[in-house]
Amino acid sequence: MRAPLSLPAQIPAMSLRSPDRSCRGAAIRALLPLVALLAASLALLLWWGNSPERVEMAGVAPENGSGAAVVDGLADPKAARLEGATSVLHGEGIAARSGVGVGVRLAGPGRLRGHVIVRANGDGVPGARVELLPMPPIGADFFSRVLPLTGLDAGFMVRTEPVAVAESGELGAFSFEGVMEGTWYINVESPYHVPETPGRAMVLASGSGGPVEVFVRAAGVVLGVVRRRDGSPVGGAKVVLEPGLGRLVDSARDGSMRMFETFADGEGRFRLPGVAPGRGYEISASAPGIALSHALGIEVRPGRDTQVVVTAREGGSLTGRVLAPAAEDEGGAAVPIAGAHIGVVPRGLRDLRLAGDLLRATHRVTDEEGRFATDHVPPGEVDVLCYAPGYLIGRSEGVLVSDGGTGEVADIELATGPIVTGRVVDSSGGPIADVNVHWDLVDWDERDEGGLELSFAPFLSQAVEGFVFPKTAVDGSFSAGPFAGDAPHRIDLYKPTYRDKRHRWKPEEEGDEIEVVLLQGGGVEGVVMDRERAEPVTRFTITTSDRIELTADAPGRLNPFTGGQLVEDAGGRFRVEAVQPGDVRLTFQAEGYLPATVEDIAVAEGETARGVIVMMSAGGVVRGRVVDSLGVGVPGAHVTVLTKGDGRFSGGGRRRQRGREQGERRLPDLARDMPPAFFGFAAGLGLLGDETVRSDGEGAFELTGVPPGELTVVAFHPDYLAGRVGELVLEEQGVLEGVVVGLLDGGGIFGTVEDRHGRPLPDSIIFAMSPAQFAGGTTRSVGTGLYQGLADELGEYRIEHMAPGGYFVVATRGDSALNPISFLTSFDLEMVTVPPEEDVRFDIVDESAGGTRVFGVVTDRGEEVERGGITALCFESDNMLGVDVKMARVEAGGKYEFSGLAPGEYQFRISGSGREVRVSVDVPDLAEYRCDLFFPEGGVEGRVAEEVTGEPVAGCEVVLRPTEQVEAGGLIGSMLQRAGGAVYRERTDAEGEFAFSSVQAGEYELHVRAPSSPREAGHRLASAEPRTLELAEREVVRGIEVSLRAALALEGTVRDPEGVPVPGAFVAASRQDKDDLQPMRASSDEAGEFRLESLAPGIYTITAASGGFAPARKEGVAVSAQEEPEALELRLGAGIEVFALVQGPDGRPISGARGRLQRTAADGPDPAQASGTFRSFFSGEGATGGDGRLFLGHHGPGEYELSVWSGLARATVEGVVLEEGAKQVEVSVTLD
Repeated sequence: MRAPLSLPAQIPAMSLRSPDRSCRGAAIRALLPLVALLAASLALLLWWGNSPERVEMAGVAPENGSGAAVVDGLADPKAARLEGATSVLHGEGIAARSGVGVGVRLAGPGRLRGHVIVRANGDGVPGARVELLPMPPIGADFFSRVLPLTGLDAGFMVRTEPVAVAESGELGAFSFEGVMEGTWYINVESPYHVPETPGRAMVLASGSGGPVEVFVRAAGVVLGVVRRRDGSPVGGAKVVLEPGLGRLVDSARDGSMRMFETFADGEGRFRLPGVAPGRGYEISASAPGIALSHALGIEVRPGRDTQVVVTAREGGSLTGRVLAPAAEDEGGAAVPIAGAHIGVVPRGLRDLRLAGDLLRATHRVTDEEGRFATDHVPPGEVDVLCYAPGYLIGRSEGVLVSDGGTGEVADIELATGPIVTGRVVDSSGGPIADVNVHWDLVDWDERDEGGLELSFAPFLSQAVEGFVFPKTAVDGSFSAGPFAGDAPHRIDLYKPTYRDKRHRWKPEEEGDEIEVVLLQGGGVEGVVMDRERAEPVTRFTITTSDRIELTADAPGRLNPFTGGQLVEDAGGRFRVEAVQPGDVRLTFQAEGYLPATVEDIAVAEGETARGVIVMMSAGGVVRGRVVDSLGVGVPGAHVTVLTKGDGRFSGGGRRRQRGREQGERRLPDLARDMPPAFFGFAAGLGLLGDETVRSDGEGAFELTGVPPGELTVVAFHPDYLAGRVGELVLEEQGVLEGVVVGLLDGGGIFGTVEDRHGRPLPDSIIFAMSPAQFAGGTTRSVGTGLYQGLADELGEYRIEHMAPGGYFVVATRGDSALNPISFLTSFDLEMVTVPPEEDVRFDIVDESAGGTRVFGVVTDRGEEVERGGITALCFESDNMLGVDVKMARVEAGGKYEFSGLAPGEYQFRISGSGREVRVSVDVPDLAEYRCDLFFPEGGVEGRVAEEVTGEPVAGCEVVLRPTEQVEAGGLIGSMLQRAGGAVYRERTDAEGEFAFSSVQAGEYELHVRAPSSPREAGHRLASAEPRTLELAEREVVRGIEVSLRAALALEGTVRDPEGVPVPGAFVAASRQDKDDLQPMRASSDEAGEFRLESLAPGIYTITAASGGFAPARKEGVAVSAQEEPEALELRLGAGIEVFALVQGPDGRPISGARGRLQRTAADGPDPAQASGTFRSFFSGEGATGGDGRLFLGHHGPGEYELSVWSGLARATVEGVVLEEGAKQVEVSVTLD
């Protein structure tokens, strides 16, 4: 096992200096990723998707599994080999999705034996295909799809293919002989079995890496046929099966995420064996004469065959023209380009999985007039890529294509750029032929202000037919370009046996011709010794990002899984053949030892650095069992160790650079780079490599090579909530025995997804994300941050094995093409709390489904806004957040459309024009509503200066707030309202000036908040008194002068009821005589003392709060420059414990409900209360359990209003009186 994962020695606590701001920041930081959750997930795995369309199912075969006869004449899988299946490997060919038969691709002295075993009964599995892979199976699937689109040399394409393939015999036994030594992933393919999880094994000349046992579980087979609408078969179609978006998270968690690929026979029939059980699979088909076509919502059952019919689509047609700009001296119109290559790229994620096939199928060459026509384009929004020699690769604006329709592409005008010629030579000046030359085809530094304009075309520019990155000629010469963007231009040059080189071409300094020198490497020899025993370490792995790759087909040096060099030598000797000249860094890892790194090994080209001695120290051992709630051992669990102290994690799991210079390339380490909340997924997919071990059939495990110190043992299993045992201490090279990691079922969420009329929304995708878990910084955040559900035909969904805590929940549906924008226009955002080990019912009502279609045109001073995005915010939502958010794109011609908005008052925030513009819109309860949006033309301009000196004050926050605000509820809605609601915000520049543009007519308050940092003279400034402005239509108010006075301070002490100082108490000062958007905040020190700074003269209410006490409150505190304010003493009360007993209409307790108790006389929740609400939500506290009992905190005597909610159900109890002297009060609440 490698060195264990680690967490910081000290877990950072939430700031007590400004809890409300901290909570608000946490909420917004969590909310923003949630809003973009779908886009982020889809960017992570570009090729998966799901939508409301349903699959046409022909039926399911009997459970005996003999499905070959179900689709008449379907070929036996062992005979379904692709043509040329044995061309890459020597040996016999057997059934293979990849078309690779039995044999060895990377030869060497290594050998391995093992068995394929069914976990459930211990039986061996004969006839299974066993592969040794250079990366996890999902990685091999993914990169085999991606690499052909990168423009890399063809030699690199085979890197994802199996290193060797064998077939299991009787009792499931298999063996490999003559394979390159290394640590390889083992994958098994069998018609009715699938591996439990990706495993790894060492392949050594001694064979000591085995025997290995590869455990499998039951799987199913998908049988199908591709037909046109008239029933005729589509012979030879390429068929791909993948998990849809609705199965994305679950398939990552249980390790079943795979991409299956085959070809249909002449009758359109296909067979896909070894598919993990589950619902939500999709099949895509591609063939000449049809558009990309799909079958959706496929469910696979263990041991059974599933029949699928893929109905081919005709697609649409596109016509257009490619032009070159007219020469500057001609001054005429653009001229057509003949011989230009075009291809279509989809914007929908469903078609993107076959983007390469689509580019090839739609490839056309322009005629003499620069015109092109292509057909069988899949319906949806697409881009057209275009390449012509001597021009930058261009693309069209997005084009909508309908099935059977014809679309006209706006003229594509290609631009030019600088071109460089050069020569590549070695250190002696000799030319180097066949060097790969790459450069960026897109100016990535260009900031596209396109708002929600999402296109994948720039990422696929190099994949357009006709374009090929060049290689150097025999004399080493090459030509590169044209280049996009500004100099310097990056040129990457690489060839096996030479060090990669990145040259930054500066035309003004170097001219149009350059020479690039590539160096070859040197070697490193040495010995690895056991430090304590003074004996050789006989088996170890060497990893380094300084290695020079000798062949194109072997795993590269940056492969984080198998890019290392495995060495087995009785004397501990090693030789690294080719490393880059200069100072080299090598890392050595061996089972049972702590990693050892040797730095600054001086290596010269063509020479060998000898005499390197590496001393390795043995690590400790941790042994134990993984058990379920009944104490029964859990086999197949992933177990790892987390340690504290080396700083590899900070906050959300982002890795610190540890002294490395920015931009330096290093070996990726996924286990340490990803947020800890993703570890469960990474373990299931095999991405953690040797960071984990598997528990055996009795649940027992052994971790070796563990460093000393405090540690936590963590276990993952897809059928349970991740378990952990912390506060363990391991002595140096010590042994910890008897560690028991318990795995619980966890809690869950279940319910229905319906539209506003109560109709079910099948195939809705539900994501649940925990902000606290993603924040990281604690072992409790490991593997428990993201969950998913999928609504069935009745709209019912269920999410299981959830960690307790608060979650943002998103329900969404994509369009038929899975355009990412479609998710943002149809998602519903909620909040829910999951108690420990309990299931919470949470029904979701998507108000946009069945809502009003809102559309129109956006104009700015009479000109159509060509692109951008619109965010629609409604603060009338009844959900727990108190705000409803939807997004839409502004397209060419200023057109926009929301497919469904619930009736109500919205604020439309329009971005993409270089500024954010806000427009208020009332959406009626109609089927559709045209609402053209006009940019307001009002404005406010002014200057902020220091009152005494008249010097400008930079960095002030200037807020323009409408005096009429929509009353908002919920956690986020009330938070935004306390922060000013629907406001305009700017900051003063170096001259103290500010300007608001595109402001609607109305009455506003102008607030100026002074910078938090002191002035150069050392004094602080106080915020200005708000002033009221009346803004007429198209009026621009100029010349506003705002003066800031020196700030005042207020000091005091927070004490408990006994008079003892209370450290860490939250203190806030709110204006009592004026409307202040944000209170001033502070926290008490160890002596209970606090200091509130940057106060303006006025009357304040001072509040203090600390857990376990009733808040202290002092009103009418005067702050004046004429009098030195007296020190305050805020005494917290013993408080009255208040509980709510929450039940449903049937009288049964409700789990997961939350509540808030607020003084009747208070004008909104005070900062302490709001802060506590957010903290309790993120931590998962403050929610009812199975008994429906909700603790509301400690409160002082008085009259209160109690609000309780669970999902869309809510109740308010007024007149809750807490009597002086009471110790505990219970209030019963019924949620309808």
